[in-house]
Amino acid sequence: MKNIQPVVIFDLDGTLVDSSEGILASLDYAFSANGVKPSGALSKFMIGPPLREIVESLTPQKDTTLFDLIIESFKSHYDSKGYLLTAPYDGINVMLQQLLGTGVRLAIVTNKREQPTKQIVNQLGWSNYFSFIYSPDSVQPSSPSKAALIGQLLCDTDLHPRQCVYIGDRTEDWHSARYNKLSFGWAQWGYSLQKPDFDDDTFILPAPDEKMILSSMENTLKF
Repeated sequence: MKNIQPVVIFDLDGTLVDSSEGILASLDYAFSANGVKPSGALSKFMIGPPLREIVESLTPQKDTTLFDLIIESFKSHYDSKGYLLTAPYDGINVMLQQLLGTGVRLAIVTNKREQPTKQIVNQLGWSNYFSFIYSPDSVQPSSPSKAALIGQLLCDTDLHPRQCVYIGDRTEDWHSARYNKLSFGWAQWGYSLQKPDFDDDTFILPAPDEKMILSSMENTLKF
């Protein structure tokens, strides 16, 4: 595997970008538009799981039809207005550019739907940065989890897990990497409230740092 080009796979929300302002504004709109008072406070720390999971956890009435109405209201607002409030974290642009300069390929695997993911990538001028972008609805049938999406990416591209590292900010991201036998980098600046009990295949990123990412990959792949 000496000459195989490595791939750095990133989560999106809470890792590459702070999307909390737009997501929370669109959630507030969606609940208000449907006359529902959320059962809990809207907080950036709830961001990360799939949209339906978030909506179901915040809706007091356990009504599938109501869930669907809130979700559609959210999509309409977020895809036209909310996504515009997304901003990259400090240091992300430089990190991505420097990674690309080393010949590393970049990818995104996210729970965010394909349309707003691509809108954000284009808005931030990243359209030529990422070789692969995987969202739950960008594959058929729709993917149930990040773990499945990473597996699909590896299958579609014939990548070996040792060629890749996954960077994310939530315990789900860590588990998704472990499930697919990828090393994992924890984005400490993200939405997670506490540090999980990581294993030896994990490294901590206090701030965006391409050198730490590349160094971690040298342990499994020489390039």
